[in-house]
Amino acid sequence: MKIFFQKSGFDKSKMFQRFDQVYHLFAFLMVYLPVLHDDIMKAKFKTTCSECNAPIKSGEEIAKNPAGKWVHKYCAPESEELP
Repeated sequence: MKIFFQKSGFDKSKMFQRFDQVYHLFAFLMVYLPVLHDDIMKAKFKTTCSECNAPIKSGEEIAKNPAGKWVHKYCAPESEELP
């Protein structure tokens, strides 16, 4: 098998480079994909609610307000669904 790779001009470094790119893309999507939509999610970090100025602890449910800031789930205004 080793002889085949040497004779065929197969470059293992390119294969590992491509794997590294795919791995980093997958990791990026797993972290940021939940943030790309405006649904409710759990906070990953401690922060402050921009509506009520109370602290948001990690693990609490949060949502984005119309200004794009993260707020408590109960501080976010209800979105109106169009028919």
